[in-house]
Amino acid sequence: MVKSENLKIVTVSFVLLSFFAGFVAQVLFESLAVMFGFAANLYNQDIFRHGVPLFVGLSFFVFFQFRAPVRQLADEVVTEVKKVVWPGKKELYAMTSVVCIILIVSGVVLGLFDLTAGTVVRFFLD
Repeated sequence: MVKSENLKIVTVSFVLLSFFAGFVAQVLFESLAVMFGFAANLYNQDIFRHGVPLFVGLSFFVFFQFRAPVRQLADEVVTEVKKVVWPGKKELYAMTSVVCIILIVSGVVLGLFDLTAGTVVRFFLD
């Protein structure tokens, strides 16, 4: 079952997911209200404007928080993330430098290919 040390992290994650789901429901409902008249009539009523996102958010929270398989999966995810060895500052700077250098080199190479291809196409078109 869910370990007590992971319970807070799992619960907070589910609360944040529920807020996000409610926000998405509100945005989708507003979009429907802009496109369709019947949705605009419903959206003008406060019970629907505030109730739909609240219902979606609460439904997500109840679904995720009170289902044992979902909580077990979330607990396993938290446990595995705690096992990750994060790089130190020195390794992080080194990896970031390598990525930036590779991006610059690949940008130059792609730019040269584009310049060459453009020149060849202009040569054949003229």
